[in-house]
Amino acid sequence: GTSISDIGIYLSGNNNTLTSNTGTSNSSYGIYISGNNNNLTSNIGISNSSYGIYLSGKNNNLTSSTGTSNSSRGIYIFP
Repeated sequence: GTSISDIGIYLSGNNNTLTSNTGTSNSSYGIYISGNNNNLTSNIGISNSSYGIYLSGKNNNLTSSTGTSNSSRGIYIFP
């Protein structure tokens, strides 16, 4: 998701896989994931006004992902 006004990529649910995506230049989150048992691999959140990657839920896996040049945090994991 590039230059979307609020959230670049939003995923809410369980047992999903998100691979090789980029959330760039959004006014809030680059990539926002909520739910359980999700897998994120090789994702990038860059130059967003809040968080690059925001991950919320239980038993989620985050692998080889980066959050760079975001106003608040690069990667934020909320239990």
